[in-house]
Order: sequence, then C-alpha cells, then structure tokens
Amino acid sequence: MEFCFTGWRDYFRRNQSTVKELNCKYDQLSETERRVICSSVQQFQIGESSEGLFLIAAAKRFLKDCADKSYLEALILFIQEEQRHAGELEIFMNRHNIPKLKKHWVDQVFRRLRRFASLEQSLTVLLTAEIIAAVYYDALKNVTGSVCLRSICGQILIDEEKHIEFQAETLINK
Repeated sequence: MEFCFTGWRDYFRRNQSTVKELNCKYDQLSETERRVICSSVQQFQIGESSEGLFLIAAAKRFLKDCADKSYLEALILFIQEEQRHAGELEIFMNRHNIPKLKKHWVDQVFRRLRRFASLEQSLTVLLTAEIIAAVYYDALKNVTGSVCLRSICGQILIDEEKHIEFQAETLINK
C-alpha cells in the first residue's frame, strides 16, 4: 500500500484559514468555576504546546525510503494546529489570571513515552492523548459559563475529531 497523505496535508493547510476569531474580550468566569477548572486547563494547555521534535524525528526515520513526503508536511501542520490550541488556551488563561505551567507530571509521562519510540508507538500514545482530550473538551464546553472557553473548546473539538482520524489512518496505513 502506498503511503500518501496529500489529502491530509491539504486539509491541514485549509483548516489554518478557517479558524474563527475568539470572543474573549468581555468574558466572565466565576471564581468557583475558575478554581474548579484551573488545574485541568493548565494541564491541557501544556499538553497542546509540544513542538513534536521526537515525533517528527520518528516520522523522518520511517519516511527515509518513501518518495512521498506529504505525511511529514501533514504532521508538521498537525503539530502547528496543536500549538494553536495551546495559544488559544493561554489567551483564556491570561484573561482569567490562570498561571501557565512550565511542566506537569502527566505531560512529562506522555512526552517520555514518545521520546524513544517508533512512529507507531508514538502515534499510539498520541492517539490516546487525543481521545482523552476530545472527552475533556466536550465536558468542559458543556459545563462552563465562559463564552470564550466554549468557543475554544468548540474549535478544538472540531480539530480533535480530524486529529483522531488522521492518527488512526496513519496507524492503519503504516
């Protein structure tokens, strides 16, 4: 089977231009809600911020003898999309005085699991994180009173659905 991901590369390129502007200027968040969501939002923000260096290295090793490099391009665009999520969450956090974490043990575990892994192992860990994120953002969207956070969660959920599909297709075609 030919390993060709031009469709995914093109999807991620198109998706960059369809992101909606955040409505955070007059956002309200009660002190109780801030306290309840603070630690989880911090953890997910740091999780979305990865540069993906080890994942990219694993992909390059896998693609060494492959003529089509569209997967690597799609993967880099995927990572940029994850970093956009981190940036949007950071805007929300700044607006509500939620400090950004430098590291968290959960994020460190996911990163260590991927560090020396093959592409397949890295994608399995990443897919697990994506599924957890989809459940989290759906729950967060449904319980928050924050218009900004609901907007962020809504966009992330749209993206995460495609991220899960992208990673699953990669594993199937690998």
